[in-house]
Amino acid sequence: MLVPLAAFCAAALVSWYQVTGQAEARLARTAEMLQEHALRAFEAQNAALIAVAALMRDRDWDGIRASHSLRSVLAALDRAAPATAGVALIAPNGELALASRVEVPAPPIDLSEREYVVAHHGGGSAALLAGSGTFVGEISPGAVTGRPVFRLSRPHLNLDGLPDGGVVSTAFFPAYFSDFWQSVVESADDMVWLVRHDGAVLARQPEHPDPVGVRLVPGDLLEAVRDGRAARSRVHRLEPEPGLGERLVAIYQLRGFPVSVAYALDPGILRRDWLRRLPAPALGAAAAAALLLLLTGRAQAAAARARIEADRRGALEAQLRRSETGAAVGQLAAGVAHDFGNVAQAVASGARLIECHSGEPDRVRQAAALMAGAAERAARLSARMLGFARRGGGGPAGALIKPYDPGAALAEVAELLAQTLGAGTRVRFEHRPPRPPQVIADRAELESAIINLCVNARDAMPAGGNILITATGDAVAAGEAHAAGLDPGAYARIDVRDTGTGMDEETLARVGEPFFTTKPQGQGTGLGLSMARGFAVRAGGALRIESEVGQGTTVSIWLPAAQQDGGSAR
Repeated sequence: MLVPLAAFCAAALVSWYQVTGQAEARLARTAEMLQEHALRAFEAQNAALIAVAALMRDRDWDGIRASHSLRSVLAALDRAAPATAGVALIAPNGELALASRVEVPAPPIDLSEREYVVAHHGGGSAALLAGSGTFVGEISPGAVTGRPVFRLSRPHLNLDGLPDGGVVSTAFFPAYFSDFWQSVVESADDMVWLVRHDGAVLARQPEHPDPVGVRLVPGDLLEAVRDGRAARSRVHRLEPEPGLGERLVAIYQLRGFPVSVAYALDPGILRRDWLRRLPAPALGAAAAAALLLLLTGRAQAAAARARIEADRRGALEAQLRRSETGAAVGQLAAGVAHDFGNVAQAVASGARLIECHSGEPDRVRQAAALMAGAAERAARLSARMLGFARRGGGGPAGALIKPYDPGAALAEVAELLAQTLGAGTRVRFEHRPPRPPQVIADRAELESAIINLCVNARDAMPAGGNILITATGDAVAAGEAHAAGLDPGAYARIDVRDTGTGMDEETLARVGEPFFTTKPQGQGTGLGLSMARGFAVRAGGALRIESEVGQGTTVSIWLPAAQQDGGSAR
């Protein structure tokens, strides 16, 4: 009994480690997607603030208060971004000067004590100003609507480029984030926070009934956010809030802002997944235990019967037992002989086939090659399964990027997308000769760019279709004029082709511009392709788009090959 029990315990332990490892990988991918969603919203709002501040530099505050045209610009910015909960201008005396959701002239509402105003005067939470000069305020009631919002704000600059005490701000409804999180989390008991690094909670899933002034309770999660642990390791085991118990928590910081996204996985998901895997080893252990019990029981019963028969009948019964034993041995020998006959017949049949085709060496070699190929494929499959079970997360942020095979990263992305883009969208990855060289471009950014391109491709195929991701090697010779403007050198070329509706020349000329999108209002930010192009350029490569109406679109990315010393081979 101990052997089946020990085997079951070992199988259960291995299964638990596999479930935990897979959950950590899923958690990290989902948290990274939540970070990307929040970062895009923050960057879009910050860009709008910068644009409004630039538009106001040559105006005095009396002119701002009376400007219907400027108010129309604010209203247009408010409508253009689904995340926006209003854009406002606050005068140096702290009064509301102009707002996207208030008619001109704005009522004289005093906002001088609001955190996002005080911070730009050097008080309150001024230490939390981002390096770009943008401040992320905590949740407070909206001055006009009264609904809970949190604001991004920047100082208003005069003609000399210096702050004049005024503030430009834009607001988020926390529900913009929590509604999106509800559609992404694996379980209703999962928890997500958008939290400032001083502990101020900006959004939460599940939503807090009164989010104004809510902060993280001192504990593991607040310490992880404050000490920058997210920059060193993305997935942690900690208790996010008192009473919740230890959970797997992924923390991702929004680049350029003192804000992080934290996603805590419901431990029940791990238990349920683990329990779903236990029946197989449990059934095996139970069958082994039952067999052992049966054999033991039969042996004990036979021994007892033998002893009884020996006592009662003496030599005659002993002789009978010997004869019965001989009969049993005979039956066993007959069964063994029958099985051996089957094997011998199979060997003989194989020998006759070889004898019949002995004069056809090509056929014999072909059969041998097929057998060797089957064995080789089985070995590769086994190695692949072992590699997946043993694989870990990436290195800590900020570590030196080592050269890697872009094809491997693309294959993993293609496998993920094939399961998540919908049943009507078929995603496939291929290596094309020559094989692409290793690169040192940031792998996470590469995967994010490919995911963005494939999501765009899916949206261009409303009736479904095919997406083909290919990787190949490319080279630009000295003096050669490349269509994408590449410098001479070796490159890895990545193509994402779809069978969608394609684009006409006018749309193709504008695609890639920041905030330009062909999707209906509220369904796209227009930043996905622009960010993919920015990634390619930062890596020393390029991005090029080819499209034809009715024939689909191909987006090509070139990344410079890595040298042996870690630099780019250009």
